[in-house]
Amino acid sequence: MTATTGTDRGADTERGSELLRRSAPIIAGQLLRQRARTDAQYRRRAELIRSIFEDEAADPEHLSQEAAGLGVDLESSHVVLVAEPPRELERWASLTAARAAVDAGAASREAGGRITVLVPGADVHAAGERWSEILGSGSGLTPSIGVGRPASGVPELRAAHQEAAATLNLLRALGRTGTTAYASDLGLFAMVFARGEPGMVSRFVNSVLGGVLERDRARGRPVLIPTLEAYFENGGQLSATARGLDVHINTVYQRIARLDELLGADWRAPDRLMEIQFALRARSLFESMQEDARP
Repeated sequence: MTATTGTDRGADTERGSELLRRSAPIIAGQLLRQRARTDAQYRRRAELIRSIFEDEAADPEHLSQEAAGLGVDLESSHVVLVAEPPRELERWASLTAARAAVDAGAASREAGGRITVLVPGADVHAAGERWSEILGSGSGLTPSIGVGRPASGVPELRAAHQEAAATLNLLRALGRTGTTAYASDLGLFAMVFARGEPGMVSRFVNSVLGGVLERDRARGRPVLIPTLEAYFENGGQLSATARGLDVHINTVYQRIARLDELLGADWRAPDRLMEIQFALRARSLFESMQEDARP
């Protein structure tokens, strides 16, 4: 066996260093080219999102062809979600969404502090949960996300995007930021409260039911609100309402008389009935989401 001398080891080290010096520009160039290709993917997918959801004049057939070139099949089922990350995470969340979207065969774009994501598949709840994890990962903070119904084809996807944005606005109106909500569960409420002004839902409920709610609070327990709910559940039949509440029919008569005082004698007119029923459901929605938020 031939012994390796210090001179030989030194020569090997020098040759290795020289090889690294020669290889470094090549490796750096490859990394830069890869980074440029990846950045181009981010930009092209972001532009696709902009064209689909912000450019109404864009031709759907052309958009489908453009998407196919990016590996996105717009004619298959997709879930559209609109997310609003906490302000301090906006830049980080935007970059994270762009990277995750490419990896998942999805597309994303950030504009005005909101991130729109087009996710392949039809499982809205899986998409909502997954992207809540992605956009909040490691931060200890949670984004607000509105998720539209599954859709395919440009016209349906545009409608799903409007649903997702309106659902996110409803979260703001409910004061429920940092949660995920689904248009399939909240569609009508999302459209009614689409402006998303904070406190909008509670103001509406109070404008319709404020006197009834105040009277129940003064009594120390809810009586009139459950009576209204039972009244609607039983089609306005007072005897069935009494059975549903497990009270005597005379008690229902007394409560209805009190409701006449608080809501006005015309509250059983069709238009008023619709408004009151909607307010009851909005109140129930608000309370259920408050309960979900409790640890």
